[in-house]
Amino acid sequence: MKAPLHADEQQYQSALNRASLKASKDTTIRCKTRGQPLYFIHIPKPRKPTAATASSTVVRRRSKNLTKARANLSGGSEIDKELQLADELRRRVRKVFSDICDSVLRNTMRQTDNIALHAAADDIGSNFKSLNEMYSRVHCSISHKLPVKKAFNYQPIKLSTTS
Repeated sequence: MKAPLHADEQQYQSALNRASLKASKDTTIRCKTRGQPLYFIHIPKPRKPTAATASSTVVRRRSKNLTKARANLSGGSEIDKELQLADELRRRVRKVFSDICDSVLRNTMRQTDNIALHAAADDIGSNFKSLNEMYSRVHCSISHKLPVKKAFNYQPIKLSTTS
């Protein structure tokens, strides 16, 4: 079916989904298919766009919804939920670290900064590939004439004064 549903078909679908969600224990709908089953979960659309404008009750409810969704995605056991949350936090820290590298260190990368960058990345558990990409991004933004070398070979960067 490639055409969108008509208005009356959407109403029928909505009524069926609401009834199925109410009957479900864990607020998910399981639909059989020829392959893997298809699961539907209710994710409310916030009326307030950001957590800063929402009340503390709404923010708490959103956190509970995220916890339920994480439990469904990770497998359900406490260990799986904690591993999933740890991975999300690790990714968040890496994103923040990458943003700091792009904005703050863009114009001031030197040999000592390379060592500090390597140490900071080691602390958050970043792998060599992502570290190399961050290093290349920062150094390429200093001057397009600089060659991109392997990350952290600790060779001093010589900026030419002539154009």
